[in-house]
Amino acid sequence: MNLEQKDFLPREHAESPEKVEQSLETRLTETEAQLDASVRETFGEISRMEKESGANAQEILSARQESGLTEKIIANEQKAYELLAEARLKGLWQPLPQERKTTPKKDESVFMPEEELDAIRKVSKEDRPELLRKFKEKLVVQQDGIAFVQYKAIRTIRENPNIDPEDLYKQVAKDGTVYAGMSPDQKQVAAEIVALYGEKRAAIQGIREEHPNDDELYESLFERKPKGKIEIVEGPITLYFRCDNPDDYALIFTQSFVNGREARKEEMEMAGRSGGVSIGSAPIINLQGCITAENTSRIRKNGLSKEGLQEYQEEIRAHEEQHAIRRLFEKQLGDRMQWIRLRDSEPGESRDLALKAYLRARRGMIADERAADEILAYSTQQTPTDTFATLTRKKEKGGLYDYLAEEKEKVLGELLRMFGEEIRPLALKEIQEIYEDDYKNLLRDAIDMVKYFQGKGYAPDEVIALFIREPLSRWRKVAKRIYTERKSRLNTKQHPETKE
Repeated sequence: MNLEQKDFLPREHAESPEKVEQSLETRLTETEAQLDASVRETFGEISRMEKESGANAQEILSARQESGLTEKIIANEQKAYELLAEARLKGLWQPLPQERKTTPKKDESVFMPEEELDAIRKVSKEDRPELLRKFKEKLVVQQDGIAFVQYKAIRTIRENPNIDPEDLYKQVAKDGTVYAGMSPDQKQVAAEIVALYGEKRAAIQGIREEHPNDDELYESLFERKPKGKIEIVEGPITLYFRCDNPDDYALIFTQSFVNGREARKEEMEMAGRSGGVSIGSAPIINLQGCITAENTSRIRKNGLSKEGLQEYQEEIRAHEEQHAIRRLFEKQLGDRMQWIRLRDSEPGESRDLALKAYLRARRGMIADERAADEILAYSTQQTPTDTFATLTRKKEKGGLYDYLAEEKEKVLGELLRMFGEEIRPLALKEIQEIYEDDYKNLLRDAIDMVKYFQGKGYAPDEVIALFIREPLSRWRKVAKRIYTERKSRLNTKQHPETKE
C-alpha cells in the first residue's frame, strides 16, 4: 500500500497560504494562541486519519519516514505562524476584538437559584417539568448577566490595576443588581472575591518592591538562583516569569518547588512541550494562583522574527493571565457558592449532598489538577511506573504527591467551627469518602484512560493533547466521546474488517 503525505494532512494544510493563515488564526484564537497545542492537535488528527486508512503499523511508520512527515508538519506550523505574525505587523490582519458586543437586558428582580430549586422539589411530580423549564430559563439569563458583570470587572482591573477594592465592589454590586438579579449571598461572594483581588494585588506589589531585581525575586520565591536569564512582567494579579533556561521553567510548570525539589526527567519532558503555564500554588499564600510563566527557550526555536517573537510572547502572557483571572473569579465564585449552600443546608440528605459537593470542589483545586499533570508526565516515560502507587503514597512514608495530607485536618476544623461537634461523624465519613476513596477511584480511572489510548497506538503527545485541558473528573467522559466519534467514523467508512 502506497501512502502519500497528502493522505495524512488535515484539510487546512492543503489550502492556499491565505486560507492557512485564516484557519490557523481561528484555531489560535480558540486555543488562546497556544501554538504548541495546535501542533498536538495536528498530530492527533494525522494519527486518526492513519488509523482510518486501513494501513498497518509498519506501513504507516514507513510512510512517515519516507515522507519526513513529522519534520514537514512542524515546519508548516512554524511557517504559517510566521505568515500570520507578518500579516499583523503589516496591518493586513487584526486580532478578533476582545470587546463584548452585547449587553444583557436590565432586570433588577432578584433570582435566588437555591431557594427556587428547593421550592420546586416540594411540589408534585406533575407540576415539576414546567417549573423546571422556567427555572432553567431564568438561570441562563442570570448566568449571562453574571458573565457580563465579570467581564466589566476584569476590564476595569486591567485598565486600573490599583483600583480601591471598595470602589470595584460598588461597580460589581451595581451591575449585579441591574443585569443579573444577584441574590444577597451572591453579592457576599462577590465582595469576598473583590477583597481577595485586593489582597493578591497588594502581595504582588509588596514582593516586587522588596525584590525589584528579577533574579532575586525568582530566588526568593523558589529558593534557588535561576540557571538562565529571567524576565518578570507584572500584571494586575500575576507575576509572569519569562524563563530562558528549561530547568527554570520546569520548576514552575511542575510546581515541584512545593516539595523542595527539581523537576524529574519525565516532568522536564512534559514541561518542554509547553509554551506557557498558569499554576495554582505559590510559596506565599496570597500569591496562590498568581504565578504564570513562559518557556522562552522553546518558543525561540520557532524561528520567528524579533517582532513576531515579541507578539507571540505577548499572546502567551495574555493567555496565561486569563487563566489566573478565571481562577480568581470563576473558581472562587463556584467554591464560595458551594460553601454557602453547605452553610444554609438542613441536617439530613440536603447537608450530606452539600458537603460532598463542597469537598469535591476543594479537592479539585488542591489535588485533582496537580495529579492530572503528574499522570500525564508519567505517561511519557519509557520505563513502566506504578503511577497509582506513586501518587497515593502517604507523606509520612515518603510520598511526594500527598496533596491532601494537611487538608483533611484543616477542613474538619472549619466544619466543626461552623456546625459544632454534631457534624463530626458526617464530616469524618465524607472526608474519608471524597479525599480517600473517591479520589483514589478518580486516579485509577484517569490512569486507565491514558493506558487505553496508549494501547490504541496514540503517541504520548496525542494523549497529552486529549486530556491536558480537561479536569481530572471529565477524563472518562472525554474518552467516551472520542471512542464514540471514532467508532461512528469507522462505521461510516464501512470497514467491516476494522474492529474496535
